[in-house]
Amino acid sequence: MPRPKSKEILERGERIIQLLRERGEMTCQGVAWSLDLSVMQAYYVLRLLCIEGRVKRRKVGRTYYYYLPD
Repeated sequence: MPRPKSKEILERGERIIQLLRERGEMTCQGVAWSLDLSVMQAYYVLRLLCIEGRVKRRKVGRTYYYYLPD
């Protein structure tokens, strides 16, 4: 059974959503740098947001770009 999301994870998710609204499409590393997170912290939250359907991603070469669905 998955553990509940912490308050910190939920806050990071909202910050990422706001960042994607402002800047559009971004890589995981771009999100991490912009929000002063580690790449793994950003990846974890982006993955959760993708599972929830709040964020989508597309692959270009080896890089994933994350964006908000229409």
